[in-house]
Formats: sequence, C-alpha cells, structure tokens
Amino acid sequence: TKFQEENIREDFETFTFQSTFNRDKLNSIYSNLDTVSFYKLMMEKDDLVSKGYNSKLLEEKRHFYLSLPFFLVLMVCLSVIFTLNSNERRQKTYYLILSIITCALVFYFKNFSIALGTTERIPLIIAVWSPVIILSLFCSVGIIQINEK
Repeated sequence: TKFQEENIREDFETFTFQSTFNRDKLNSIYSNLDTVSFYKLMMEKDDLVSKGYNSKLLEEKRHFYLSLPFFLVLMVCLSVIFTLNSNERRQKTYYLILSIITCALVFYFKNFSIALGTTERIPLIIAVWSPVIILSLFCSVGIIQINEK
C-alpha cells in the first residue's frame, strides 16, 4: 500500500525487494533434521518426504537414533575398561591420558564415518553402524582382558 499526498491509497499485487537470501536458502533453514524427533521420524516419514526432506538423510537419521543407545552403552563400557585396568597411581594417569585420547579418536572416527556415508563413499547404514561395531569389538577385547586378571 502506498499513500500519496492527498491521502489516496494505491494497492500493489506484488512487492519486490533485494535480499542476499534466496528461496532455497530460506527453505534449507526449515529442513534441519536435527529438529525432527525420533518419534516423528518413525511415524511420519512419508509426510516428511512430501515436505521436501531427503529420504536418504531420513534413513541415516533413523539409523543414527537406533544406534545411539548402543553407542552410549559401549562408551560407558570403554570407560569401565579404563577404570578397572588401573591399579597404581602412575598407571592411573597413563590410563587417564589414554582414555581421553581414545574418546577423541572415537568421536572423530564416528564423524568421519558419517561424512563418508553422507558423500556416499560407503553405504549409509554401514557408516552409521561401523563405529558401534568397532567399539563393541574393542570393548569385548578389553572386558576379556579384565576378566583374565
């Protein structure tokens, strides 16, 4: 709406303005999969695909949510392994440094694996579950080692 000097009003059908954002940028703000809950992802997958979400990324996020409890349990198991292996005070600092380095490596390996899956270098399901499988192998070896002591 535009008012002229004599208070005469003009109506316009469209309004055009210059912006640094385009339609794709604005739509990508609302297509963040981190805001989608696990329940909504499981129950309304077809609805999310019709809203414009990528079906492969929805599948990756679903497997991520399914693997998360296993990953967290294995991380606790890993911390138990480092805690129960140390007896002396000098060994405790060694295991503390080793555990911090190991946790950082696991974190970066998990992100690297997801990045490989997102770029389709490896299948998405393998990308999501491979850190869990490798961590479970590492934890099982550590638990067997503790059990032998």
